[in-house]
Amino acid sequence: FHPNVYPSGTVCLSLLDEEKDWRPAITIKQILLGIQDLLNEPNVKDPAQAEAYTI
Repeated sequence: FHPNVYPSGTVCLSLLDEEKDWRPAITIKQILLGIQDLLNEPNVKDPAQAEAYTI
Protein backbone atom coordinates (compact mmCIF):
# COMPACT_ATOMS: atom_id res chain seq x y z
CA PHE A 1 0.00 0.00 0.00
CA HIS A 2 2.01 2.95 -1.32
CA PRO A 3 0.91 6.24 -2.93
CA ASN A 4 2.96 5.59 -6.08
CA VAL A 5 2.16 1.89 -6.58
CA TYR A 6 -1.12 0.84 -8.19
CA PRO A 7 -3.11 -2.04 -6.64
CA SER A 8 -1.95 -4.18 -9.58
CA GLY A 9 1.68 -3.66 -8.50
CA THR A 10 2.55 -1.28 -11.32
CA VAL A 11 4.96 1.41 -10.14
CA CYS A 12 4.14 5.01 -11.05
CA LEU A 13 7.65 6.25 -11.83
CA SER A 14 8.40 8.83 -14.52
CA LEU A 15 11.59 6.94 -15.36
CA LEU A 16 9.40 4.08 -16.61
CA ASP A 17 6.90 6.27 -18.48
CA GLU A 18 7.50 6.42 -22.25
CA GLU A 19 5.85 9.85 -22.43
CA LYS A 20 8.00 11.38 -19.67
CA ASP A 21 11.55 10.30 -18.83
CA TRP A 22 11.99 6.86 -20.42
CA ARG A 23 15.09 6.38 -22.58
CA PRO A 24 16.37 3.07 -24.00
CA ALA A 25 19.78 3.77 -22.43
CA ILE A 26 18.41 3.61 -18.86
CA THR A 27 20.04 0.76 -16.97
CA ILE A 28 18.46 -1.77 -14.62
CA LYS A 29 20.52 -0.20 -11.83
CA GLN A 30 19.02 3.24 -12.55
CA ILE A 31 15.51 1.78 -12.55
CA LEU A 32 16.04 -0.05 -9.25
CA LEU A 33 17.57 3.04 -7.64
CA GLY A 34 14.60 5.09 -8.90
CA ILE A 35 12.15 2.62 -7.36
CA GLN A 36 14.11 2.58 -4.10
CA ASP A 37 14.07 6.40 -3.96
CA LEU A 38 10.35 6.45 -4.72
CA LEU A 39 9.60 3.97 -1.93
CA ASN A 40 11.66 6.03 0.52
CA GLU A 41 10.27 9.38 -0.61
CA PRO A 42 6.86 9.12 -2.32
CA ASN A 43 6.05 11.53 -5.14
CA VAL A 44 3.02 13.32 -3.73
CA LYS A 45 2.53 15.31 -6.95
CA ASP A 46 1.71 12.17 -8.96
CA PRO A 47 -0.04 9.65 -6.69
CA ALA A 48 -1.22 6.37 -8.20
CA GLN A 49 -3.47 5.86 -5.19
CA ALA A 50 -4.85 9.00 -3.61
CA GLU A 51 -6.16 6.97 -0.66
CA ALA A 52 -2.67 5.77 0.31
CA TYR A 53 -1.43 9.36 0.14
CA THR A 54 -4.14 10.74 2.43
CA ILE A 55 -3.73 8.12 5.18
